[in-house]
Amino acid sequence: MDADAVRRRQRRRRRFYRIDDFYTDPAAVDIGEAGDGIVLTDIAVNPVFPTLAFGISFDSVYQIDLATGHATRIGPLGAGPQNALDVNNDGNAVVSMGNGNIYVQTGVGFAPLLAVGRTAAGDLTFDFDRSIYVAAGKDLVRAAYPSGAVSTVGRHGIPGMFGLESKGPGPLIGGDVSGRLYAIDKRTGAATRIGFPAGARNLGGLYGLAFDGAGYAPPNAEFLRDWEVLIESGDVIDGLCFGNDDDNTIPAIVNVAVVDSATLPSTFVIPVGSGEQLRPVPLSNVAQVVIAFDRQVDLSVDNLTVTGTIGDYPIANVATGPGANGQWIARWLLSSPITDDAIVLRVPDAVVSTAGGIALDGEWDNPVDVFDGASDTYPSGNRLAGGDFVFHFTVGDVGPGSPAAPDVNAPAAQAPSVAAGETIVESAGELPPAAPGAVVDVTLLPTGAAARYHVPEYREWATLFPAPSYDDSDWETGTTGIGYEVVPCQTGVVHPYTQAILADNPLGYWKLEESPPPPPAAWIANNDGLLGPNANGQYVGPVEAQRDGALAGECDYAAGFNDSTGDAVVVPFQTPLNPAGAFSVEAWIRVPATAGPARTVLSSMDVPTGSGWRLDLNQNNWQFVTYNASGTTNTISAFIGFGQEDQWIHVALTLEPQTNGTVHKRIYQQGQFSSFSQVPSYRANLAAPLRIGLDPFIGDIDEVAVYGGALSVTQIAAHFAAAAQAPPGGLGDYANLIATDVADEMGGDPSLFIRVPFDVLDPSRVVDLTLRMKYDDGYLAYLNGQEVARRNFPAAETPEFNSSASAPHLNSAAVVFENVSLDPALLVAGRNVLAIHGLEFNYDEDEHEVDFLVLPEIVAGVMNDPPIAGDDCFTFDPPPGIYFFSGDVLTNDTDPDGDALTAVGVSVPGNVILRSDGSFDVFFSPSDPNPSVTFTYRAVDAFGAASNVATVTVGACGGKIHGTKWYDANENGQRDDIVPGQIQEPGLPGWTIFLDLNGNGGLDRGEPRTVTVDDNPATPENERGQYWFMGVPPGTYVVREAPQVGWLQSYPAGESHEVTLSESGGATMVTGVDFGNYPVKESTLVDGDDTIYGWAGADTINGDNESDVPAAVNLVDGFDLIFGGDGDDTVVAQGRDDVVWGEVGSDDLDGGADVDTIRQTVDANQSISDALLTGQGPDTLVGFEKAWLVGGDGPNQLDALLFSGTTTLDGGTENDKLVGSPQADLLIAGEGNDQLEGGDGDDVYRFEVTGIVETDTVTESIAANGGVDTFDFS
Repeated sequence: MDADAVRRRQRRRRRFYRIDDFYTDPAAVDIGEAGDGIVLTDIAVNPVFPTLAFGISFDSVYQIDLATGHATRIGPLGAGPQNALDVNNDGNAVVSMGNGNIYVQTGVGFAPLLAVGRTAAGDLTFDFDRSIYVAAGKDLVRAAYPSGAVSTVGRHGIPGMFGLESKGPGPLIGGDVSGRLYAIDKRTGAATRIGFPAGARNLGGLYGLAFDGAGYAPPNAEFLRDWEVLIESGDVIDGLCFGNDDDNTIPAIVNVAVVDSATLPSTFVIPVGSGEQLRPVPLSNVAQVVIAFDRQVDLSVDNLTVTGTIGDYPIANVATGPGANGQWIARWLLSSPITDDAIVLRVPDAVVSTAGGIALDGEWDNPVDVFDGASDTYPSGNRLAGGDFVFHFTVGDVGPGSPAAPDVNAPAAQAPSVAAGETIVESAGELPPAAPGAVVDVTLLPTGAAARYHVPEYREWATLFPAPSYDDSDWETGTTGIGYEVVPCQTGVVHPYTQAILADNPLGYWKLEESPPPPPAAWIANNDGLLGPNANGQYVGPVEAQRDGALAGECDYAAGFNDSTGDAVVVPFQTPLNPAGAFSVEAWIRVPATAGPARTVLSSMDVPTGSGWRLDLNQNNWQFVTYNASGTTNTISAFIGFGQEDQWIHVALTLEPQTNGTVHKRIYQQGQFSSFSQVPSYRANLAAPLRIGLDPFIGDIDEVAVYGGALSVTQIAAHFAAAAQAPPGGLGDYANLIATDVADEMGGDPSLFIRVPFDVLDPSRVVDLTLRMKYDDGYLAYLNGQEVARRNFPAAETPEFNSSASAPHLNSAAVVFENVSLDPALLVAGRNVLAIHGLEFNYDEDEHEVDFLVLPEIVAGVMNDPPIAGDDCFTFDPPPGIYFFSGDVLTNDTDPDGDALTAVGVSVPGNVILRSDGSFDVFFSPSDPNPSVTFTYRAVDAFGAASNVATVTVGACGGKIHGTKWYDANENGQRDDIVPGQIQEPGLPGWTIFLDLNGNGGLDRGEPRTVTVDDNPATPENERGQYWFMGVPPGTYVVREAPQVGWLQSYPAGESHEVTLSESGGATMVTGVDFGNYPVKESTLVDGDDTIYGWAGADTINGDNESDVPAAVNLVDGFDLIFGGDGDDTVVAQGRDDVVWGEVGSDDLDGGADVDTIRQTVDANQSISDALLTGQGPDTLVGFEKAWLVGGDGPNQLDALLFSGTTTLDGGTENDKLVGSPQADLLIAGEGNDQLEGGDGDDVYRFEVTGIVETDTVTESIAANGGVDTFDFS
């Protein structure tokens, strides 16, 4: 096979990957194939249904299974070839054509939305601020939505930026055709490289990005380390999808959405992270509030209050169920819809996680107004359990004349409004300062902590694994809550799944768990639905009874079908089971790998009359087939996914006629929406029975139900979730405590080794320590190798690999924490290890206990002192037109224990935004001639201890000290005119001036300091060398300069100034606090490595300490970096191995002794010989043994043929020609079609080519003229 054929075959392969730690160290995990021959140019995820992903390929749309990566074609776009796709918060798909037009999806296709006027490089993205960002060439373009105003943000400079996606208020994420990821600043367009995703192979290009987490990503890297992404790759990466996989055990809120009251309701996800949260939602009547939690929580209808300016909105009911990525969705239905109002949602921390009962972490920083530049991003909270969630949003017109939003910290029942400029007293201000030396409880090892576990093998030593240094790297990984529970059948117990089904009033519900009666009695499939025995079915043929069912526990059975002739469950025709209007069908289905091609699972279809429906299994697709009014069939398909053989799959079908005569059909799998189709009509079954397991089906079927209406996605998700719940009345009733099920691994073995690491920063602060255990049936616990507890194991007995518990632990007690006091002295700073030998009771070869549990926590009592907050005073003397000030209140606050601090406002006016990190913004009115404001706050440590109340003043406060640092050219201690009346001795920027508070003559930590500035060309004054101290309290201060090597001070004579600021009369300002310096003439320096800058002008720089050139800087032996600067310079680099830059101008450059390097970077043709360098000069050369020349963005020729030393030549971008020297060279081929000619030495040819798409051709011409050459493609 030729090489071209191999490349063509490779391009047809498309694989998806999940990428962990994408922002800091992206690493890829293979997910699966998209499908042979499918070339996707972009992907997008619907934020309303985060598991619903789409792909685009020219004029075709595909649905993507995010679990497997498989893409199924839906149909044509109907808008011509497209290259970009995204979904906004309303759920409308937006695409971009190659001609620069953006189209929006409508009910009948795609319609033009706006003209960008620029061709997208391959992607566009909706941002949280309702803008559309487009990658256009090497520019980032912003299109305002829906107005259509287009502007260029800036240049990212990356060729082939074919992936672009917003992940919230932070930077955009981009990807180029080489597969690199970038962070892109939305303010400037600048791109910062993140890197390649390690583990993904043959990445020849990245063509699309999509964020798959509900809501928006937090902007800081601390949270980003836990995020996951999906990418599609092969020779190209077609799609990249970002999602959230936070493993914190404390429940938090990750999304708030609202739903209107329309017949076809619209869902809007409220954006966060800025004032956009307060912009009116684009829905006229809000009837539902949907909140996504990051894990399952226990809540009720009373756990949400919705308060407006006119009072509370009552809640009618709440529905809960699982969502994407492990989320738990709560949907509250309001008794009456919200129209025009400012709303406060409140979820109390009485809401707790189902696993562990941990209180909601709900704290939320709402924006002040729609212009607020920053506020909280998801998840909610401060990463500590406890704290109500209070959230603001707006519906309709709440502009001038409308009531303002209620105080976010006021009780929900009062909800007072806040007038403009009124002082808000926040609830944190009511906290009294914490008492010194208080003891607070801190969870060192929480429920759900990462753990490793191992089933010990024969004769494996049970006394070795507790050691902290033990190597457990090959053990299995999981989270605490390790165990299993098998609940036996009990008569009269109703499974939670059955309860959920019956609550939604099915017409027919066949559990299919009956055993065949003795002949000749008929074998009846009982109907538990509303139609009762009238809709009983009958088992026909050799149906296999009481197969293991789909529901959790040992109490459920299913019917098995084996392709025998006529085997089925037949339900006689009933008109109510075949409505002409909306209906739903659901069932659990398990199919073996040998199922074959097409099989009919369920059928209520009458072929002779052309009526009814059926569910088929065709290869790896479910097919929902219906007859329309014309007697022809319409089919909708949903891809099952690979690796689902012998697995129970929950399938639900809904059919819903519309007012326009069309019919909506949907397929759901595992409780989530899977596929949708609109068909012209539906003709209900007229005569045929309902047949379950119709020949030739092979597999098992369980829990079949038919409803006389269309189930909602929430109802279907709740049904699916209920199947996994254990029925009540079992032995343990703690299935919800098990996060890591080890039933298969243990396989009846009585022992399990577990190691749980945790970190302690300062063990000296721990005054008491408690191990909390939920267990069944026994255990031995070790802390850092020391045994600390054993339960249900003899005190004198040594544990073995097969030890078992000596007695059972009552199941009612197993679900309650049992406390064991530990010695805090066992803790060490840094990594600690809790090791547990879990034990099961009453094990023998034939029978073992039906449950096992190990769930530890470690809680420490920590000595904690409250923080100390100091008052702050910021002088604000704005220039004309500036009415905005920013600062930080925590810089002068301290914590005796060194804990991190947050700021909590006590009394904060409406024109002040105070954030938890201490930063604040103040907005002043342009009409205020003397702007000033005062507010108060407390500093709070990580344990909730609050400081005293501190006062912050912004405006006229304190004094000012001002002076200039200048170059005393004539060394007379005075600032003179070198040319009378024209040129003054220049100022010196970059010098540190400080207040010597302790009078020791040196700059110490905590002493105020500032740096002299350079000139601001936008002002008429020359500020070069000036400095200011602002807001200095009254008193006497010693002002000094921090000396610099190579300079002597000429003024003041005593090396410092003494300045006194008045205590009366308000602000004072002392000027003329100046410093003069001149450079040393002769060397006063010891040996060392130095960096010398000549700056602009004609300079003489000599690295030899024998030089007597005036004003030269003379250095003794050392490795020196010398920059000539602009102008015609003379540089002499004596001593060691030096690096010299001549820079702009015609320079005389002398490398001196040893091995010296001449460097030059310029976007121009360059040539070098032993005596001459062109490109910025020409420069004369003496004594250089190495050269390093770098080109720029243009087509450059770098020629070192006449240079006798070794060279590094880097052409940069575009089409470059590199000609090496006769010695060993490094020739770097960048972007473009380059020509590389090495010399006679041992050369290295390095290829760093990016920006290549499938249709590009890159030609690298190489002339290897001699020597042993190396080709580097890394």
